[in-house]
Amino acid sequence: FVAYYLKNNKVIAASCMNQLNTIMIIREAMRAGVMASGTEVKNEAFNVKNLIEQIKVKKPVCKKCDLISNQLW
Repeated sequence: FVAYYLKNNKVIAASCMNQLNTIMIIREAMRAGVMASGTEVKNEAFNVKNLIEQIKVKKPVCKKCDLISNQLW
């Protein structure tokens, strides 16, 4: 599962369990300013993997996140 902590419809923190690489993707999306809004993450259709393309555009500085974004899921 993934738990999102929201304030004013903005994701301010997240935690997860049994989701390999998910928290690193969320962290990098938050750092890069491309994290989905609270409304978007509440939507059942939301998928963290969709953030990868937005992160790539921002040219991540986190090498682990860069490696993850190049992996096939």
